[in-house]
Amino acid sequence: MCCSIISLLFDSVTGLPKRKQNNEDEATYLCRCLQIPKSGLLWVTQRKILLLQIAAHFGASEAMVKFRTNVTEVSVKC
Repeated sequence: MCCSIISLLFDSVTGLPKRKQNNEDEATYLCRCLQIPKSGLLWVTQRKILLLQIAAHFGASEAMVKFRTNVTEVSVKC
């Protein structure tokens, strides 16, 4: 019984915990939200900061800023 539970939780080759893709996707989404919160996007739009400068400010790619603006529906200038 104990061995079967362990084999469900851990990879038999690597010994690392098994991961479910939906959990990984949720973690990625959360990281994006924490990196560029909606309140941060609202703050930069009030100051009329451009997309490239927003990316530099948050240490993110322009693609990530675009992703967050799409998800939060906050419009920024290119």
